[in-house]
Amino acid sequence: MGIDPADNLGFNKGRDKRNRISFHIIRHTVATNLARQLDIRGLMDIMGWRVAEGAAERLVRAFPARPGRYHRNPGHRLAAA
Repeated sequence: MGIDPADNLGFNKGRDKRNRISFHIIRHTVATNLARQLDIRGLMDIMGWRVAEGAAERLVRAFPARPGRYHRNPGHRLAAA
């Protein structure tokens, strides 16, 4: 058994090294998708983050078509649910 749960589940069977999936990649994908639905406090609670930097990064990545949206008005989604 490998160290990474993605390996243990067989996600990487037959994949070359450059196309491997890891738990960390899955976690980032889930966080980015949740950022489209939740405010920053909800995202922090679900993902287990204590500081807002990780959640803020996910919000910026979740809305790439509007990169300045949160920079111009950073309090937009910072309100607690």
